[in-house]
Order: sequence, then structure tokens, then C-alpha cells
Amino acid sequence: ARFLQLAQNQGVQGLVLARLHGLGRDRGKGAFFPESVLTPFPLLKRQAVFWEVEQGRVLTHLAGRGFDALLLKGGALRHTVYGSPVERPMADLDLLTSLEGVPGMLEALAELGYGSKYPEGAQAGFREHHYHERVTHSNGFEVEVHWGLTRPSSPFQLDPDSFLGRGESRELRPGLSVRVPSPEDMALHLVSQSEHARVRKLSRIVDLDRVITYSEGFDWEYFLAKAREGRLSTVAAVTLRLANLLLGTPAPSVFLEGREVPWISRKNLEILRPLRRLMGTSEKGRWADNNLFRCWCLPTWRLRGQALLELASGAGDPLLWVWDEKDACLLYTS
Repeated sequence: ARFLQLAQNQGVQGLVLARLHGLGRDRGKGAFFPESVLTPFPLLKRQAVFWEVEQGRVLTHLAGRGFDALLLKGGALRHTVYGSPVERPMADLDLLTSLEGVPGMLEALAELGYGSKYPEGAQAGFREHHYHERVTHSNGFEVEVHWGLTRPSSPFQLDPDSFLGRGESRELRPGLSVRVPSPEDMALHLVSQSEHARVRKLSRIVDLDRVITYSEGFDWEYFLAKAREGRLSTVAAVTLRLANLLLGTPAPSVFLEGREVPWISRKNLEILRPLRRLMGTSEKGRWADNNLFRCWCLPTWRLRGQALLELASGAGDPLLWVWDEKDACLLYTS
């Protein structure tokens, strides 16, 4: 039970169970785990089929309406670097388009029964303070329509126009092609997502390893230049080092030797024990640890100072009234 819970918390349950299922097919060779460990696997496979069918329905409809969105995150990864969809779950379908294309795409999704669960007035808040809008179907499937990749206020930034311009076409199934980010952009986005989770999610490390390992001619010069441009080079170095230690992920020495990590950051990040905290389950002191870790992943003293001042000021999320649905309307009107 602890094993399954850890795999689920780390976002790798489908991958782990698929691997164990393959190892346990021939029980005569001495399986090292009880059959009960695989109990969740049939459900995960049914969920994967449902996600595939609904994803195909959404993408087919959008293509028919003339939208050429870029498939992000799990939706793209499960069709590029994983052997089967069950190995890479997806909580929702993430699509990147231009800001001008967002209203039309939301309208097209509404034709399929998707709608926002957020209160009136939230859309303006999303446009100002966020980078995507989420719509939900009654079947529980969610679609996030992105016009950006990080919050406008975040010190870490990625260029959505560059992602859209470098997108690559992949055949999802006969008659349906989709666009996915280039391997380098996909890796950059995974580093950003890893930072968002404060480098505590094993699934992001596994995703990053898959993208780099399965890509021929990975352009490390482009990756490094864009990571520096988006102030992500320190996070990239930490994430790639963890991937190398855990999975043997290849990466240039500039990352693995920590040359993109300022000396003071390296010393303080070492104190926080990155490998242990990645696999840890304790919630004790997590808030302070997460904020310290994020602070030392920032590349300059100016950015670290801004982050600490923001924490000290107690400035809240300007979209808090949106996330707190029960009191949203009252807080907004007041």
C-alpha cells in the first residue's frame, strides 16, 4: 500500500505498474511482488482509453474548426516518448494557442459541452494574472487553453511564440495529426513545471529523461540559451543533475558540474538535500523548504531579494478569489 501510494503521489503509478505487469507475465521466472500490487492496473488502462477517446474527439473537432493548437505536457508526452498511454497519465488536455485565438477555441470547446466552473469576472483576472483558462465537461475531462506558459509575474519566463513557431507535427492516429513542441522546448517546459512543483515531482524528472534520451540531435546550445533567457538555467542544472543521478540522463558538463548554479546557491541547495526532498513524503516544514528552494534557484541576488520581500509582505495571489469558489462572488463584489 505504501509503495502504490508513493508511486501515485509521484505521478508514476501507470509507468511503474506497466513495468511490473511486463515483468510478472511469466510467473514461473519468480515474480518478486504479490499479484495484488497490480490491482489498480486495469482501472488505469480503462482511464487511459477514456482519455484517448475524449482527447481524440476534442482535437478532431478543433481541427475541423481550423485551430492548429500546440499539444502540451502529458497529452504530447504520451504520444512521443512513452510506449503506451497508460504509462503517462494526464489530468487534463493542455493546448497552446495565440492570445487572439483563445476566444474562438473556447467557443469551439463549448460546442462540445465544455464550460468554465469559475465565477463571472474570472476571465478578466485570468488574462491579467494567469496564462491559461480551464473548461470542464460533465464527464469530468478538462481542457486548459493556454496563451502563455508561466504567470506574467513569475521571475521564470518562457516564450510561447517560440514554442508555437518551432512546433512539430505528429500523427495521433490515421487522419488526425497534432502539433507538439520541439524536444528542446518540451524539455524547457518540463524544467519550468518542475520548478512550479519546487522540484518535488519524480514524474517531471522521468519525463525530462524520456524527452532527452529519445531525441536524436538534441540542441543543447538552444536549450541553454533559452534557459538563460528565461532565468531557468539554475533550475535546469538542478533538475538535470537529479535526472542524471537517478536515471543516468545525459547532459552537458555545464549542467552536471553545476556551472550554471551560482556558488552561494549551490551551497544552500546542497543543505536542502535535493535528492532526499524529491523522494520524501513528510509534510513537516514543507512550506519553508519550498520557498527557500525556489529562492536559491533564482539566478541573481536582485531576484532572490524580490522573492523574499514578496514573502515578507504577505502579498497574496490576486486570483485567490477565483480559486476559493465558495466565497468567490462575495469577495469579488466586495
